[in-house]
Amino acid sequence: MTRRTSIGEPTTLPGSHDRGWRRCTRSSPCPICGRTKFCSLTPDGTAVVCTKTESDHATRNGAWLHPIGESKHRHRRHLPVVPTQRADLELLARRLADNVTPERLTAFANALGVSMESLIALGVGWNGGAWSFPMTNARGDVVGIRYRNWRGEKWSERGGHEGVFRHLHSAVGNGPLLMPEGPTSSAAVLTLGFEVIGRPNDRGGGRYCCELALGRDVVVVADRDEGGQGQRGAQGLAHQLVRWATSVQVITPPVKDLRDWLLSGASRNDVDRLIAAAPMQRLQVRYRQ
Repeated sequence: MTRRTSIGEPTTLPGSHDRGWRRCTRSSPCPICGRTKFCSLTPDGTAVVCTKTESDHATRNGAWLHPIGESKHRHRRHLPVVPTQRADLELLARRLADNVTPERLTAFANALGVSMESLIALGVGWNGGAWSFPMTNARGDVVGIRYRNWRGEKWSERGGHEGVFRHLHSAVGNGPLLMPEGPTSSAAVLTLGFEVIGRPNDRGGGRYCCELALGRDVVVVADRDEGGQGQRGAQGLAHQLVRWATSVQVITPPVKDLRDWLLSGASRNDVDRLIAAAPMQRLQVRYRQ
C-alpha cells in the first residue's frame, strides 16, 4: 500500500496482503465498523483501513483510513525524551529573564514591532550583549536557549538542543495553533492574538510540534524566501502533522515572514482570511495492485 498525501512524495506502506497489515477476522473484527472481513488493521492497533465507515482520510480503493490510536486516546502523548548535556538550562533561562529591565524590553519590542507581553510570554532574557529565548520540549522543559543580538545575529547555548518557542504560562486553548519559524515570528503570532508553537528553523522541532498538535487545528506558517527553503520546510512539517492534528493548513504571508507582515500593518483579520483560504492538508491512502 502506498500512502499519498496532498503534500510531498508518496510513502510506501505495507498493503493489507503484505507483511505488517493484517485482515480483520472473526476473532479480530474491525474496531471501527465491527465487521469480520474486508477491513485491515496494523499490528500495533494504531490504524485501520475500514471499507464501511467514512473518515477524512479516503483511500484510492474506496475505503477510509482511521488512525484509531489517536482518535480513541486524545490525551497528550509524549515521545521518548531527548536528554540534554546540561541540567542547568532551566535555571539559566530564569536568570537571563531576571536581567530584563522595562526600558530594555520596551526598546527591543519597538525594534521588532511586537508587543512587550509577547516577549515576556516567550520568556525573553538578556545576557548583557544579546537577547535570549528558551526552547522547550513538549512537556515544557527548557532544552535549549537561542540568542539574538541587536544586529540580528543568532546562535544557541552550548549543551542544549533544538526545541520549540511557546507561551510559558498559558493553558492550552481551543483556537487555531500557529507554527511559524523562529522566536520573533512567534512573538508576532502572540501579538496578533493567536496561540503559538514556534519552530527553531525551517526543518527543526518536528517531534515536539507533532506532540503539541495532537487533537488541535494547526496552521503552519511558511517563510517566503528566495530559495523556497521555508516552503519546503513547512510542507515537510505538514506532512508529519496530518497524522497527529485534527486539521492542518499551510499559509504563506505576502512578505518575508509573519513579523514583517505585522510590521507592514497586518491585523488578526488579515491572518484569519489567509487561513480561511488555505486548503486542508489531507492524508490519502491507495493500495498498489
